[in-house]
Amino acid sequence: MIQLKVDWRKTPYPVSFEVTAHGIISLRESLLRKIYPIADAFVQLTQKTDPPGMIGAYCIQTLITFEKQPLVEAVSQGVYDASGQVFYDFVPKTQDLAVRHGGGTNVHQGIGSQYANAKYKKVMSTGDRIALELLRAKKMGKLDKIVT
Repeated sequence: MIQLKVDWRKTPYPVSFEVTAHGIISLRESLLRKIYPIADAFVQLTQKTDPPGMIGAYCIQTLITFEKQPLVEAVSQGVYDASGQVFYDFVPKTQDLAVRHGGGTNVHQGIGSQYANAKYKKVMSTGDRIALELLRAKKMGKLDKIVT
């Protein structure tokens, strides 16, 4: 992986970050070890600052970077899909938080998300899954547990 260095003084384009598209991605299992703690920390913080905390859909928009990790053996980090002597590890950089499901979910409304499709064994968009969870909670008499 190579990070290109850009001298922005030599380009007429302004330095900015603009979302130009959303796409569906799947993460390698070895990357999940750094994603779940971000979500867990967010939920724990909301539980502490405003009980009962964040319930329901939210989107932690995170950039994925790979940075060289000095003196680290990949296997010792639980990474079995790396090769070679040099270990470049996934470093999440959270850049935005949406306290709703993210706009990127619109890209799979008609085809469902790969994770929900696998779990429910049918096409399941984010909106469909939220509706399903609301109906389940209502039938179980636990709507108050998932709606604030």
